[in-house]
Amino acid sequence: MLPHDLRVPISAQLALAIGQIDYLVSVASESHVDRSISEPRSFIENNVALALTLLDYAREHPVTKFLHVSTDEVYGPAPDNSEHAEGEPHRPSNHYSASKAAQEDIVYSYW
Repeated sequence: MLPHDLRVPISAQLALAIGQIDYLVSVASESHVDRSISEPRSFIENNVALALTLLDYAREHPVTKFLHVSTDEVYGPAPDNSEHAEGEPHRPSNHYSASKAAQEDIVYSYW
């Protein structure tokens, strides 16, 4: 196990210890909605920074696939008895879902 604070870029030494990887699955995010509302700055900065760390790592150490896991909450509340379709405009309704929408947009920009 190689513990690392994902808000901080991955050093060359850690990258060497990690070695070559084929798939990078991005599931790291703080996800407590109530805390995101009471502490929006630290919450959003954390979630955006860790996404950037993983994306920069994948750019510097190419992987076969980069899979980012998000949430349907980026689309905001769904109308009664319906679901959102992937690709709809983001309409987050709390700081957690806004940070996940930002991650999605950043991931898309790197792609």
